[in-house]
Amino acid sequence: MSNTKIVFNLTGLHCASCVLNVEKRLKRMKGISSASVNLALNNAVVEYDPAVANFAKMKGSIESIGFGATVSPDAMERIQRAEYTKLKSRFIAGALLSAAIMILSFWGHLQAVNIAMFVLTLPVIIYSGSGFFKGAVSAFKPPANIADMNTLVAVGAGSAFVYSTLAAFFPGLFTGSGKMAMAYFDTSAVIITLVLLGRLLEAGSRKKALESIRGLANLQAKKAVIIKNGREQKIDAGLLSKGNILAVRPGERFAADGIVVSGESSVDESMISGEALPVEKNPGDKVIGGTVNLNGFLKVKVTNAGSGTVLAGIIRLVENAAGSKAPIQNLVDRIANVFVPVVFGLALITFISWYFTAGAGTAALNFMAVLLIACPCALGLATPIGIIVGVGAAAKKGVLIKNAESLERCRNIEAVVFDKTATLTEGRLSVTGVNVFGSLSEKELIRIAASLERKSEHPLAEGITREAKRLSIRTLEVKNFRALPGFGIKGIIGKEEYTAGKYEFVKGRDNAAKAKRLAEKHQKQGKLAVFIADRRKVLGLIALSDTVKADSKRVIEELVKLRIKPVLLTGDNKSTAKAVAKELGIKDYRAEILPADKLLAVKALQRKYKVVAMVGDGINDAPALTKADVGIGLSTGTGIAIESADVVLINGDLSKVLELIKLSKRTMRIINQNLFWAFFYNVIGVPIAAGVLIPLYGFSLNPMLASAFMAASSVSVVLNSLRIRKNN
Repeated sequence: MSNTKIVFNLTGLHCASCVLNVEKRLKRMKGISSASVNLALNNAVVEYDPAVANFAKMKGSIESIGFGATVSPDAMERIQRAEYTKLKSRFIAGALLSAAIMILSFWGHLQAVNIAMFVLTLPVIIYSGSGFFKGAVSAFKPPANIADMNTLVAVGAGSAFVYSTLAAFFPGLFTGSGKMAMAYFDTSAVIITLVLLGRLLEAGSRKKALESIRGLANLQAKKAVIIKNGREQKIDAGLLSKGNILAVRPGERFAADGIVVSGESSVDESMISGEALPVEKNPGDKVIGGTVNLNGFLKVKVTNAGSGTVLAGIIRLVENAAGSKAPIQNLVDRIANVFVPVVFGLALITFISWYFTAGAGTAALNFMAVLLIACPCALGLATPIGIIVGVGAAAKKGVLIKNAESLERCRNIEAVVFDKTATLTEGRLSVTGVNVFGSLSEKELIRIAASLERKSEHPLAEGITREAKRLSIRTLEVKNFRALPGFGIKGIIGKEEYTAGKYEFVKGRDNAAKAKRLAEKHQKQGKLAVFIADRRKVLGLIALSDTVKADSKRVIEELVKLRIKPVLLTGDNKSTAKAVAKELGIKDYRAEILPADKLLAVKALQRKYKVVAMVGDGINDAPALTKADVGIGLSTGTGIAIESADVVLINGDLSKVLELIKLSKRTMRIINQNLFWAFFYNVIGVPIAAGVLIPLYGFSLNPMLASAFMAASSVSVVLNSLRIRKNN
């Protein structure tokens, strides 16, 4: 029997070790040939032999190591909401209790106060920190045997709590050895509370992962009107089949791909091409499901429906790109995998050694000193605190970063792929040239054109009327206005009939050949030309183009200085792409490409460059944004592009791309410093806590001093992380 593929959701994933834990558990099950767990989407893709394995067995195996699994998207949403609410409640409880414990710690030399702190810390351990301790136990269940972040937190908080409990209730254990009984309940509580805060922030951003796919699905028409036996009939779009005849009115979405059999109209295909300019449709032309019919009634013969449409293909591309697994480099988990077991071993060796040479009291104190100084609070905070400060600093600069992984990757960006329309350009047509024939002035020509276009909703019309407004030109009254789809418009101003539109609308009139030659020059520069004529002659033409944003050229120049390769990908025509690329200094550009081509282009670049970023704003950019190592969306773009992106630039400010790269480099440099110093404290402190200096100098590191070193390492991590806020 052939293998079957199943995709199901997971709960309880927190780090790379969690992913490895679940993958190992699945891969060692009989009948499973491959298993890939995606941390960002909280899902698993498993290929298995249905004769041997099934989802129920997989779920049971996963649950045995502390994680959850479900195949229901609705159930997953409910679980995630419940988990987020529970996490929030645990954090709030931990924060309130930790504040009270820290206040009481000033009187920690009093046994009654220590007992009070024990009472307050107990619910932090049992309620707020329960997930860490359960996770730490599950992490060591075969076949994983991996120390993860849960282990780090559990060891740190647990060792401080156990020691503090002994100091609170049995102070004689320490005073008899000449040591003061000190409790460190505040350390135990604060460790748990701070890590909960990090997880709470992470959970808030992670749930966005699947919204882009849902948003794409919402673009699909739910209902369709078909013509059957000469009568219109409304049906569910899912029931459409090849050969059906659709009736599509202005403002409606096409429920399937098809060919126009009758009618003329303009269609907004920006969701596919990314270009704002509507496409004229006449009998024989193709239309794409999900695009919008603007101004005419069309009859369309269905060629592809359901999963066979172009939009359905885009949705699959986004799903596949989102579900594809990228290597997650988590330095803390790699260190923890070795560090925590080693510390346990050293603590045990310390206890045994001193037990036989100096007695149980000294052995216990040194044992606890090793665990306290090795408390991985600083190690656990090094990355999340740095990320929190980095993400906060980015937000102040107008850059919204959705996950820490993207922030880390941005420091290694070697190529940036740009969409053209509304990314590098303004995304709207503006007048960039006026050519007049005869005695008319440029303003008079614009007045005639704007008077006609005032009644049109075409993007070209919007550009001309906006130019008239900018020049304070008052428009004239137009009578007998008519729009001819695919050609242009006409109307009477005063006693003369004027036309505005394509060359085919005015050819044969005086000056037409001259105007055509000028239009061809404009076209080579990526511009569109509108011909203005009266009954006898062409009066002139108005050139329009999507102008480059003011900061685009500077951004490209800065990227080149940073040795980062800029690439332009657009669905627009070659002449327009060439003109924009030349103006901006981009050598690598590709035109007339569809969403699938953009995704393939990103894949090709990923084989050549270490990290590839994609900057876009349209629905057509969603697959490429998701596949790129770092997807950068503009807040001025579509919701789908924003949800598909890892990073969102507020107000569509491209200069923030440079801010993002610089901030990423600074953040990761400081995080690496944090990790180095957090580890360095332990390398120096653990041997001292174990008592290596006692034979030489009679010096031992008591638990209070060990805890002070641990606290100092944590404070240094936080203070160092705050430097990220400074300007580069």
